[in-house]
Amino acid sequence: MLDFNQVRALNFEPIDGLELRKGLSNDVYWLKVESSAITRRGHVLYSCDTQLDYVDAYIPTSRGWREVHTGSNRPFNTRDLDYPCFVFDLSAASQPVAYVRIAADPFLRAAWDIVPKDEFDLQMAPQEKAYSLYFTFLGLFIGLHLIVYLALRDDAYVYYLGYLASVGFLLSTMSGHASMFMWPNTAVGADLAPVVFAVSTLAFLLMLVERLTEIERYSPWLSGYIELLIPTGVSLVVLDLFNETAAVALLGLYLLIVLLWVSCAIVVSTAHRNKPSYLLIGGIALMIPGGIIYYWRAMGWIGPSWLADNILYLTTAADAILLAIALAYRQIVHRSVLRKLAWLETLEPIDIKVPLKRAFQ
Repeated sequence: MLDFNQVRALNFEPIDGLELRKGLSNDVYWLKVESSAITRRGHVLYSCDTQLDYVDAYIPTSRGWREVHTGSNRPFNTRDLDYPCFVFDLSAASQPVAYVRIAADPFLRAAWDIVPKDEFDLQMAPQEKAYSLYFTFLGLFIGLHLIVYLALRDDAYVYYLGYLASVGFLLSTMSGHASMFMWPNTAVGADLAPVVFAVSTLAFLLMLVERLTEIERYSPWLSGYIELLIPTGVSLVVLDLFNETAAVALLGLYLLIVLLWVSCAIVVSTAHRNKPSYLLIGGIALMIPGGIIYYWRAMGWIGPSWLADNILYLTTAADAILLAIALAYRQIVHRSVLRKLAWLETLEPIDIKVPLKRAFQ
């Protein structure tokens, strides 16, 4: 393994801009950044690809090279500046060059830029407001439906709460806020979180859709596949402990299978005129673009994008609302059925006696 002085003596291959995209790779890469902006006062070097396992920055100063060793697999207090993104302070830079060592598993994609810190704060402000609004909405929905569950004691609401919580944890991991606020002092959470929360989101979704569609009543054999799909998701989490590359790659196949099962359950239930299933048609339509964007981000095929993030957050929020309406409608339907059954139980049997001769005439 080369040390920093040996790396500086190497000839670097030029790349367009400051984007390093290597796809499926767990190798270590060095990025040499040369720009007059480095020595300008108040500038920062940053990347908002938050799933980089190890990021080491070497910044020249009048006293030598200042080293910052951080990354998602290191405690948050190793960050140079307190942001969900990786941001490095260039205010003391004495030369127009900096080096960055990057390692990520299983996919490496890192886009870097140099801007004034004030400009960076302005860029981040609307995005942070959007994050705050979304997670506030999610927290309120979780609190509201926790109260509903305590009042009704319906297991379907447990699955719904698990789904919402898993979505929240998953998106906060992608945005970098989970490393900042949830597990700032440990690397284990950041390493396992993407697969763990993706699998838990899909598992709770399966159980919730099973309840809403009443698929066990209409198609027991289709319902039986849940007993295979949920353990399969757990096996992906176990695989992630040993081979993150294989786990993330198979996660895409698992996502497709779950969406296929959900679609089949909705079709069967709708054919039997189960009215809550009608609302799930819109829900599954919203899940597809959100699932595609998440998986493309996980594979490193696309980087942080304000448009993609907006689609992901808006679709998951709308999906949460549709599922809540479907749950509420299910309660209304069930209450109506229970009232009819209770009314029938109050009826007294009528004893009708007909003379046999008249009956046979």
